[in-house]
Amino acid sequence: MRNKRALGGAALLAMLACQLAALPAWAQSTAASLTRIEAETLLDRATMLSPRDSHLSAFHHVRSWAHFSLGEYDIAVEFARRATRQPNVTYQAFASLAASLGLLGDATQAKAAAAELLQRKPNYSAGTARQEFFFCNDAGFIDRFVEGLRVAGIPKAGRTAAP
Repeated sequence: MRNKRALGGAALLAMLACQLAALPAWAQSTAASLTRIEAETLLDRATMLSPRDSHLSAFHHVRSWAHFSLGEYDIAVEFARRATRQPNVTYQAFASLAASLGLLGDATQAKAAAAELLQRKPNYSAGTARQEFFFCNDAGFIDRFVEGLRVAGIPKAGRTAAP
């Protein structure tokens, strides 16, 4: 019997693989049946076949989320770092990096990632993270993500503009 948390991470990876590979809609309905290894294999293959793909940052970033969801914060850090090294990286990869490092207890590096995040998205907060995970029905994932952000120094609410 599969571990429910592991299935969630595999499903997340599989959905990314299907969406980024532009597979037909019918393929997405079978994505949740893939194991974690099968899903990661699809993403490894996509990365290998298209190493300069404009979605490479997203490949790595969502893999970071998947490992984060499984409590594998060290691996989540590795994939978040890979995402942040891409030229078209979004601020969200820095949020994932900061949260993962925060939960690993590496406050110094978490705060550095948070500083980069806030440079790219000055009003980012725990509230922003909660809003952006509207699609996630795993409250534990969101709570752990927000806790990692707290350790990294991200505020609960965004800063208000000066009058």
